[in-house]
Amino acid sequence: QWKSANRAVLLTRLRIIILPIANETSSRDDASMDIGYARISTDDQDLALQLDALTLAGCAKIYRDTESGAKADRRGLAQALEHLRDGDTLEVWRLDRLG
Repeated sequence: QWKSANRAVLLTRLRIIILPIANETSSRDDASMDIGYARISTDDQDLALQLDALTLAGCAKIYRDTESGAKADRRGLAQALEHLRDGDTLEVWRLDRLG
């Protein structure tokens, strides 16, 4: 739990296991990473609280979307999932950010 802008922030950590395809090689070293994903649904919302929490959690890379979760094509989420490798952790501010 972290304090950001005088509000307590609790992150959700998801362990994603990626099984390698035969003959697949990774361009990254074997060190695991914390990858963040932040999303807002409307223009009157602000990503700052989510970004602060993910940064404080030590996310090496943070992907973001500024679209409704109802849209199937979320470029930031697709990029985050593409970036994940075996042992990485996907971190989101709340689970509903994935929905």
